[in-house]
Amino acid sequence: MAELTSETFYVYENWTHNKTRIHRSTCSHCNNGDGHSGGTSEGGNDKWHGAFSSYADAKKCALSLGRADNADCEFCQPC
Repeated sequence: MAELTSETFYVYENWTHNKTRIHRSTCSHCNNGDGHSGGTSEGGNDKWHGAFSSYADAKKCALSLGRADNADCEFCQPC
């Protein structure tokens, strides 16, 4: 697993909304892969992937998940 630094990245996957988002680990929406709810989801419709030591590795993961909507977090703008 990658060392948790400002240059560590996570991929958020949500299958209900068919999307992924790439985040910096320091993003308030990511919280080192714990998200807003401490890493758990009441609806069970999402998952955090990572940590990744590079943006390129996170992007590769996001695209491999096959979701229709793949983008960077609009708040932390990882790329």
